[in-house]
Amino acid sequence: DILVLTIALLLIDPAISAFNFQRQPKKIKRSKKGWRKTKDGWLRLDLPPESKLRVGVTHRPKECPVKSKSGDYLMVHYNGTLFTDNKDFDSSILREEPFVFQIGRQQMIEGWEKGLLGMCVGEKRKLVVPSDMAYGEVG
Repeated sequence: DILVLTIALLLIDPAISAFNFQRQPKKIKRSKKGWRKTKDGWLRLDLPPESKLRVGVTHRPKECPVKSKSGDYLMVHYNGTLFTDNKDFDSSILREEPFVFQIGRQQMIEGWEKGLLGMCVGEKRKLVVPSDMAYGEVG
């Protein structure tokens, strides 16, 4: 399945204070293209595995003195949903604990490694990660 991640970069430098993020309600567009009507309702069709990573900036701070680069330690809040049905599969927001990792060291799926480069502190992005840049056909 294709993963949809809504990610907010909290900190690159520990001296910078954290932000307060609240989970936003999901907005589902229901157009005929890309959707199939089933007996249980509308089902979004999956993207082909060879699709490209989609990176959308949903919020960009006015100033961006530092951008994330390979080797940086990032602290992020994220909400992960499946592309086909918008079902949540993981959320640091619900756990109320940001996720910390070092970018560029292959500690994360390829979609995160590429999709979080060049991010500003306080910026929010929406990543649509195809399966071949995530967990493959198994999830």
